Amino acid sequence: MIYQISFLWSKLKNYIEALNNMPNLGKVLFSFNGIIVRQLIYNIHRILYYVDADRIIVVAVVSTARDDKKILNYIKRNLK
Repeated sequence: MIYQISFLWSKLKNYIEALNNMPNLGKVLFSFNGIIVRQLIYNIHRILYYVDADRIIVVAVVSTARDDKKILNYIKRNLK
């Protein structure tokens, strides 16, 4: 089980690191307080992130089976 988690994390990390070269790759989900939150899909995972100057900020990695509205509301409440 730990091997599977480690393998998945490694794959997700590589996928996210690709954003360094293409930060606007993900689909725009919403804009809130001037922050544009984007989404990338990797297998059954949704990677939610935004670009802050020269950094990629990952705000969540969640299953695509999770309720979108709850996730988006949580993110909006916690974005500053």
